[in-house]
Amino acid sequence: MNYLSAAKVREVVESIGARSRIARRDRALFWWIYRYGLRVSEASGLLLADVDMQAARVTVRRVKGSRTNSYPITDISATYMRSWLRSRSDGIMASAPYVFTSRQRGRLDSSTIRKAWARHAAARGVARSHQTPHVLKHSCAMAMADAGTDLLVIQDWLGHADIGSTLEYVRMSHAGGAGAHMTIRVSVRSVYGKPLVYVSDPVQAEALRLLTGAATLTERHLSALRRLGFQIEQEQAADPTATLPGSAPAS
Repeated sequence: MNYLSAAKVREVVESIGARSRIARRDRALFWWIYRYGLRVSEASGLLLADVDMQAARVTVRRVKGSRTNSYPITDISATYMRSWLRSRSDGIMASAPYVFTSRQRGRLDSSTIRKAWARHAAARGVARSHQTPHVLKHSCAMAMADAGTDLLVIQDWLGHADIGSTLEYVRMSHAGGAGAHMTIRVSVRSVYGKPLVYVSDPVQAEALRLLTGAATLTERHLSALRRLGFQIEQEQAADPTATLPGSAPAS
């Protein structure tokens, strides 16, 4: 899996500059691909209606079975996008419903995006094997994994429907051996003699709720998470009769 360091991505994007309208477009385009882990088709199809600069939110309509999500627009992402939006406010660019446009076609097509990234990346000495914009999606995931970001947060950010896809980034990351973001802490309560397993961390709880459609985890869910490499840690139970399903019985 090919990816670039966060510093190298920033170097390439900043080198594009803002001297021309096309430069301002490409600078915003490739930073957003990196920042939001976009596929080329997702960047090409991004609609003006999905970018709310006033509310500082963008809706990304994921493809290939991934989940549509809403993200904050912060700092550099906002600066680059505002610069580009001011530049596209005339001619065919202004009338197109898409964020990233060209003078000839209105919507910026995938081929043009790929060629533009290859040109900018080559200018900064990026290896030919890394001169595809999909490298930026991988780079986004790896930057989050290297920072020790919780696996479920990375999954939610990238819109992965299959957590196994996200797990590959964590296994490759510098932080992968630490295991902090591979741990899920749960509390167990006994209700009518049956254990109910709740995820303690609210971010993890929401991510798992979206995955499973339930507020609690079943033994099947726990088994699947363990197979994926998660450590399930039970917090001290207020109810001594409540034990974690699938755990070894106390001796």
